[in-house]
Amino acid sequence: MIRAALLLFALAAPIGAAALEGAIPGDAPPRERRSADRASRGVGLSVEGILAGLYEDDPQGSPFVRRTAWGLRVGWNLTERVGLEDTRLTFQPELQWTSRSDSEGTTALVVESRLDSFYLGARLGFRLGEAASAFRVVPYVAAGPAATWNHVRVEVADPAGLKDGAERIDARVDSLQWGAGYGAGVGAAWLSSDGEGITGRLELLRFHRGYLEELALTLGLGVAF
Repeated sequence: MIRAALLLFALAAPIGAAALEGAIPGDAPPRERRSADRASRGVGLSVEGILAGLYEDDPQGSPFVRRTAWGLRVGWNLTERVGLEDTRLTFQPELQWTSRSDSEGTTALVVESRLDSFYLGARLGFRLGEAASAFRVVPYVAAGPAATWNHVRVEVADPAGLKDGAERIDARVDSLQWGAGYGAGVGAAWLSSDGEGITGRLELLRFHRGYLEELALTLGLGVAF
């Protein structure tokens, strides 16, 4: 009986070892390993709050007018989904919204404006360092269409007439301007093994908005998941 049990164990051991080896992720086919790694890195989405310094043409003749805008950016890392996982190239489309408000004038004329800009861009970058590294730095170029919704309110009043009870004249004008943006930047991320972490960027984009041009220096900071 003992000899029969030892014989059965000797025959079953190699089969069990082979089955265990086949279950080890590292020995799976490359395509299956990449699919498992992709699933463990999350969906590749990132959300960033942004602060932008805007430098635009001044119709009154000075070199530029400085403005400040804030907004939100949502990006989706499609590097692996477009077949770039074996290279250092990265590909990430993004949707960005920025808003700013201005008010200028005198007691006789006041002009208030709010500009909401939307930019649908694509970032093509080159990853520095190893893909498995938690800290990643990616210089990139970006380009895409853009649109700006302009809300302008003009208030006109005669200071002398106001003293006599005259009313102010209030007019509102809304318009949509189409354009495009292009530029370059440096993105950085500190990610865990499951793809969650902190992302940021420093970016310089030039926007063409109707007959106007605008240069935006943008700082972004957010999370990835």
